[in-house]
Amino acid sequence: MLGIMILDMEGVRGAIQGAADVHDGIALMAKLLDAAHTDKLDADQVRCLIEPLRDRLWITIEDARQVM
Repeated sequence: MLGIMILDMEGVRGAIQGAADVHDGIALMAKLLDAAHTDKLDADQVRCLIEPLRDRLWITIEDARQVM
């Protein structure tokens, strides 16, 4: 039973790390956008920044659902 709980905790740890990675990515993106606030960005450029973070967040959510 303890072994199963440890494996479950490892799965939760992975999901938490994934969420932290997404958070760090969003924070970095916000800094970059703030630094370039005088430059005009089109929607495709912003989507290229957001898309990998969205994908990573989706994977993290799915991993968390599987663990729980």
